[in-house]
Amino acid sequence: MLSACFLLTLITTAVIVGISVNIEPVQSTTASYTFSGYIYDSTGNVAPNAHVYLISQVNGRSAAQDYSDITGYYSLSVPSGTYNLVSRLIGSSQSTLKITL
Repeated sequence: MLSACFLLTLITTAVIVGISVNIEPVQSTTASYTFSGYIYDSTGNVAPNAHVYLISQVNGRSAAQDYSDITGYYSLSVPSGTYNLVSRLIGSSQSTLKITL
């Protein structure tokens, strides 16, 4: 089973948001992935209630979305493809990163 775990740091004009990501293939007939991790605020603390979503670069629509829980954890399931990973904390700017699965 392929599994990747890494820490991404997204830099915007207002905030640095760290996102840890774990990507694992889902057993199915089509390539699908579970995309999960933790959201951190600019001070390095976990960020509950952050909006995290993946936007398809094919059609510009939201492919999956979640809000981080009290521990900063989120989980998204999507088919393989190219997406923009977007995170937003209330009161701060949006952070975006291109992801190819």
